[in-house]
Amino acid sequence: MDHFQKRHIELLPWPAKSPDLNLIEEVWSMLKRNLKRSYSDVESLEKDVKKAWKSLESTYIKTLYGSMGRRIQAVRDAEGGPTDY
Repeated sequence: MDHFQKRHIELLPWPAKSPDLNLIEEVWSMLKRNLKRSYSDVESLEKDVKKAWKSLESTYIKTLYGSMGRRIQAVRDAEGGPTDY
């Protein structure tokens, strides 16, 4: 705590484990939308996952990172509770 106080870093009063701050959740959701409901073999699933991963646009990832300030503020406003993200 001394480290943060000396550097005037404000800590949140709850653990930073909000899924709203976890960008990979958004990425997984996007990947799942690009996959079939079921697969007959692992090779087909692996092929489609790789294809979906490669199809993610860099602008999508940049947009996710760009949303972090709003996400953090939303979590703060909700005092660690659920948000619209």
